[in-house]
Amino acid sequence: LFAAGLSQSGVDKEGILGFLPADIDKEFRRAARLKCIFCHTGGAPVGCCDRKCKATFHFPCGRANKASFMFSGNYESYCVKHTPPESIPRSPEVDHQCSVCLSQVKPKQSHVSGTCCVGSIFHTRCIQVV
Repeated sequence: LFAAGLSQSGVDKEGILGFLPADIDKEFRRAARLKCIFCHTGGAPVGCCDRKCKATFHFPCGRANKASFMFSGNYESYCVKHTPPESIPRSPEVDHQCSVCLSQVKPKQSHVSGTCCVGSIFHTRCIQVV
């Protein structure tokens, strides 16, 4: 889902959830030429979505090095340097709490707003745990 060059060409019941074998093979060949900025080995299919950034990495390497992954929409990925800032709406009577660990989400902490659970906020580190 996070491979930069992979597109869903089929419908959900074709291939692997709409990702066709020919497209997966093409992305595999493209990624084979790219080196991970963290482990320096080839086969790094994930790219930072900042248009000026050329960083590529493996998903596990990105997670281990605090890259950000958006688990909704276009499944965008960002290196640490280009993670977009997110704002938490603040009001005196509302204290935002991570729905996973139940601790407070501070204004400048990396977080994700829930798309399936309206009003839910999660620490990025909590929601990305495998």
